Parts: sequence; structure tokens; C-alpha cells
Amino acid sequence: MTLSDTSAPQRSFRKNASQGQFAGPPFLGRTAVVLWILAAMLTLAAGATISRGLWNCWVNDLDHDLQCRAAEYQNFRVGDYPNTILEQPKPPRPLRYTVYPPYALPMFALFFEPGGLIQGRILVELFSLATLVVIGLYGYRQLQFAGPAMAAVGAMAGAAFASNSFVMQASQFSIICVGLILQQMLFLEHRRGVLAGVCWSLAMFKPQIALPFAMLFLLEKQWRGFLVGCTILGALSLFACWWTEVPPSRVIDHWLFGMSMKFSGGTSHGVGAIASTYDLNHRVVQWTALLLMGGLGIAGWWLLQRRKYHIDILPAAGICGVVGEVLLYHHRYDQIMLFPALLALMVWAARKPTPPRILMALLMAGTVWAPMRVIAMLPAEEASLKVVWILAACVLMAAAVTSRQATQSLGMLAVLLVHWATLQAAPRGLPPDLPPSAMIDPIAPCPTEALACVEGTAAHGQHRADQHTF
Repeated sequence: MTLSDTSAPQRSFRKNASQGQFAGPPFLGRTAVVLWILAAMLTLAAGATISRGLWNCWVNDLDHDLQCRAAEYQNFRVGDYPNTILEQPKPPRPLRYTVYPPYALPMFALFFEPGGLIQGRILVELFSLATLVVIGLYGYRQLQFAGPAMAAVGAMAGAAFASNSFVMQASQFSIICVGLILQQMLFLEHRRGVLAGVCWSLAMFKPQIALPFAMLFLLEKQWRGFLVGCTILGALSLFACWWTEVPPSRVIDHWLFGMSMKFSGGTSHGVGAIASTYDLNHRVVQWTALLLMGGLGIAGWWLLQRRKYHIDILPAAGICGVVGEVLLYHHRYDQIMLFPALLALMVWAARKPTPPRILMALLMAGTVWAPMRVIAMLPAEEASLKVVWILAACVLMAAAVTSRQATQSLGMLAVLLVHWATLQAAPRGLPPDLPPSAMIDPIAPCPTEALACVEGTAAHGQHRADQHTF
């Protein structure tokens, strides 16, 4: 069996259920009614989630992230690099501290030039809403083979992510980046690698989302697209250094050796949380995670090429999303990057609706559709989520593997990764990510101590400082 059954297949399916299997697609009768009800519930949930996020952004002025980005762009606009370590000598103007890579600074102009914060807020929210429509159309197309009811569920699958409320509230770029990743996937499917590379480079606005999806260029050896994307990022980085008169060598040294990366701990998820728990060096842990991610990508590509296994781009993107979510630095609002994994499992379950497949798809859906208050009630919340996500990635990969030895190897890898995920369940001595008082406003600026820690100073302030999130 290969994962070719996770792409939209032809409409010739047998409609009689075999033993241990529900009636196959297209879904009709009672099954269709249940799916229509689910689609309606997801629509209501999406409307409520997005409306709450927009209300908190515009009425309660809680888009602290975007306010920080606007201030950083104002520094860059006048020729200052928003980093007190890199900008030497320090200018007389107030200087922010950005954790965004240098190529992102010129990209800020797309949102803040010339109108500033309000223009940026309007554009980010509009682009995010438009991207959710695009995500819905992609989900609808992938599940259209299973009938209109299942296609409707696919259309609402992305918009119903509970984390979308936080994306809209903070005016984050997460949804926009995932939309660009979907466009990258479509271009790769049509062998248009250069355009795929352009989309990927734009999605690198948030590298912890887009970076894992660089592995998609390996599927059909479309190296040209990857090189085009890297060239665009390199050119933007050089322009940022030229504009601010900061030597590129100083920026590289800071990112490789100077930045503490302690912003990746605290209330974030991934290996940064483990570094905080066990008092490890955050920079070493983050770079180790990047090397591990690259190693997994190369090993997976080698396995597929050597054994002649086939995996379609949707499940491959699902695996990339899980790897990135588990290994890299993230907050709740980045969970939309798991949409390809959820959709791949939904297509996989709809193609052959056996109880195990349906259960796996429902487990994955529950981790991203359930309200955060419900997720917070789980024992060992972080470990529970990561166990489901890692299991989902292993299922998608195992479906492309036919040999018993390879399947057993994936099973052993899954056990090791699940054990690793449980490390994050240990007491951290830090505030929980979503304490009861922060359920409505989970995106609060980091205290000044966090900024001082990142900058390597001992200064403590009483005012609010930037929130160090991508």
C-alpha cells in the first residue's frame, strides 16, 4: 500500500462495506447526515473562534505581537537595525529587539508601508481571512471524492482550528504562511519548482513554520525551486544589512553564536521547553533540533528513493508539519501548520473508512479543533498532544512502506519519539502556557526580564517589553 490513496482518487469505488469497514465513499444516507452536522458544527466553531480573535484585536487592542513588529519596522525604516547588539554605535532613538531574521525586515514593508500599525493590522487580518478561504477550497478539493458532505467537512477543517482565535487576536502571520505553503505544494505538484520556491521564501517570514516544508523539494528532486527560495532570502538579508549598515558577518555571528535563544523556552513548545526544564543551553538545543530535522528529512528521502516507495505531497507535507511543530519553537497560534497532517489523515480515512483509520483521524482532529480549555484539562497536556502528532506522522509514513522490516523500524522510531515527548511533561517551574486567567488573553507580552536575558544584560524594567515570538 502506498500513500497514493491520500490524494483525490477517481469516483469508481465499491459501495458495499466489507467486514470491519464502514461503507466507503461517496458517503450517503446516515453517514452523510452525520458529516453535514459535523460540517455545520465546525462552521459555527470557526465563526465563534475567529470573531473572538478579531474582537480582542480591535476592541481590546491585544495584538501586542504586531505592535512590536510595527515598531521594529519603524527602526528599520530609518536605517537602524532593531537590535541593540548589532546596531553599533547605538542610535539616540529608542531601539527595539527583534528575533526575526534579517530577511524579514524588508518584508515588513508589505504590511506597514506607508500606513503603519493600523494598515498592518487591516492587511494581516484580511490576508488571514482570505487564506482561510483558500485553505478551505484546498480541503474541499481533496475530499470531494468522498461526497459533498465529507467535502464540506474538509472545507471547514482549517478554519475550525481553535488556535485561529489567537492568530487573529495577535495579528500573527501563521495562517498566511500556511496558505503560502499550500501554494508551494500545488506548484510542486505541477512541476513548477521556481514558483514553489518563491512561495516558500515568502512563507519563511515565519521560519519555524516554513523551514520543515523545504523537504518537499526533495520529493521530485526539484532543487531549482529550493535554490531560488534561498537566493531570495539571501538577497533580502543582504539588502537589510546594506540598508542598516550592519556587516553581514556581525549578523551571522550573532545568530550562530551570540543569540541565547532563551525566548524559545518559557511558555513556548518544542525543544525550547525541554531546555528550560532541564537547564540546558537553549542555543545548542535549538541547533541540535535543526540538525535532527535535517537528518530526518534526508533519511526519509533516502528511504523513499532506495526502496522505491511512493508518498504523495499531501501526506509528505503532513509529516513535515508534525516534525516542525514538535522540534521547533512554537506558540499555540502556529498549530495551523498541522493542517496538512489533519487533511492527509482525513483523506486516508475517507478512502478506506476502517475503525482504526477513523479513530486516528478523530484523534488528530481533536488535538486542533478542541477548545484550549478542554486541551488544558488533559493529563500531561504537552506530552499528550505530541504523542498524537508523532503517531500521526508515523502512520502517514508507514502507509507508504510495504516491507515489514521498514515498518518495524518506524514503530521503534515512534516509540523513541513518544518517549522524548514525555520529557516535556516534567514539572518546569514555569507558568503554564494557558493559566485560567489567560484563557481569554493568552498572548501577553513577555516581561522585561526576558528581553534582558536575550540581550545578555541584567537590567530589569517595570514596563512591558516586546513579546519575542515569530
